[in-house]
Amino acid sequence: MQWLNRLTDLVIINLFVFLFFLPAGCLFLVLAGLLPVTALSVGISLLTPLLGSALTAMHYCILKMVRGEDAYPLRSFFHSYKENLRQATLLFLLFLVLYGILLADLTILQSARGAWVRPMYLLSFGGLIVLTMVFLYAFPLQARFDNPLRATLKNAFLIAVIAFPKTLAMLLIVVALFLLCVTAGLRIVPFLLLFGFTVPAYLRALLYSPVFKRFEEET
Repeated sequence: MQWLNRLTDLVIINLFVFLFFLPAGCLFLVLAGLLPVTALSVGISLLTPLLGSALTAMHYCILKMVRGEDAYPLRSFFHSYKENLRQATLLFLLFLVLYGILLADLTILQSARGAWVRPMYLLSFGGLIVLTMVFLYAFPLQARFDNPLRATLKNAFLIAVIAFPKTLAMLLIVVALFLLCVTAGLRIVPFLLLFGFTVPAYLRALLYSPVFKRFEEET
């Protein structure tokens, strides 16, 4: 029965995170020109940075689940969301801006010509990979440790480098989910609605939990 309770907790937490993801989806549709620019669509899109505190709360709960520390993950979710609202929102906004800059660079470079284009493209693509590596650790660190924003980003980068094999495995989990979404199309929607955030996060927590414990023992 324990596995069934854990599965139910993952579904419930995923549904809450999915609700916070909706503004990000709205923002993507507006930027892609698939949704008209109205006061409503812009207003919803402006709520996108709140996804940062939802991701932080999700990692807070899932890390406790992996370690068997908490029997009330939903209560923990709202506790962490409230505690990290300001800093996690700023953290997500920063990532949003950086991803926007790098993706814009890659889009422009695809249509550019010249000998300088390929090195610049590889540099921007490498920056995108490094940014994703930092992203994978930033919100779990925000959930687990009480640090300033700069320290969280610095530690995320250092852990991504120090624990590179685990970081690579975490990247592969993200890539596998992306490929699954591309190949499965709309058939993947029920899975995303129920487990799209929490199952990949759970698998990643299994990888970074031992790394975090080393830092917890030092503090």
